[in-house]
Amino acid sequence: MRNVLRGVAAAIGLILATQTCVAGKAIMIPSIAARVAQADCVVIGTVTSIEDKPVQAIPYPGVKDKVAFQIAVIKIDEALLGVKGLTTLRVGIPPQGPRIGRGGLGSVQLAKGQELCLFLHAHPEETFYTTQGFFSAIDKKSPNFARESADAKRYAQMLNEPMKALKAKSAEDRYLAGALLVLHYRSVRPGLTPTRTKPIDAAESKLIMAGLAEGDWTKGYPDYMLSPQNVFNLLGEKKGWTQPTDFKQFATLAQKWLKDNTETHRIERYLVEDGKK
Repeated sequence: MRNVLRGVAAAIGLILATQTCVAGKAIMIPSIAARVAQADCVVIGTVTSIEDKPVQAIPYPGVKDKVAFQIAVIKIDEALLGVKGLTTLRVGIPPQGPRIGRGGLGSVQLAKGQELCLFLHAHPEETFYTTQGFFSAIDKKSPNFARESADAKRYAQMLNEPMKALKAKSAEDRYLAGALLVLHYRSVRPGLTPTRTKPIDAAESKLIMAGLAEGDWTKGYPDYMLSPQNVFNLLGEKKGWTQPTDFKQFATLAQKWLKDNTETHRIERYLVEDGKK
């Protein structure tokens, strides 16, 4: 359990990548890769209605007091991740106003007719999905919508077909798939505290390790979450690994460790008590 908590602390420290300001407080916003990696579902859709009656529900696991969620009904135009076969879904929006802390960062505001890309999380008790903050929605009118929704599609496809992504022709694509999957398995979802870990499929673990080892560790990564240093640190405890005192040696030594331990190191994913990540 101590090892799990140590890894969780590291993951929390690394999971946010872009700084902005809400209610006068500087906060960090998850990158698109982190939003996809943490989401239960990702869709591009249209708000068709706002239900008249709010739903009373807990805002996140571990609290008893319920709050009123306004429910927006979303028509799914493109199902990117986690909603195969669905044509609509319901999204619960908590009371408006910034909420700095465990429950989220600010609130998404949805209106009938609005078109968005949504990064959603299953509510722990109800049948609707929830958001984690204002960054859980990208409005189609946003100047960054085309680029950010394209990134979301690319990352979601890698999670939908991980083995195919890990066997891509180019080393760069294999690295990206491996990095995203580590982020998916080893990052901590807001409001949840993992209690244990579980080894992922052995074949998939080997391909992730090989993909990371083959990547170009000399190039710069605009998204720090997918950078070699961050992804390597997210792997958790690594038998035989010693952090070099000279950081210039880090890339060479880390890639060597990955190659030497591809067959033996088994990546483990975080789990919460109900067995869901």
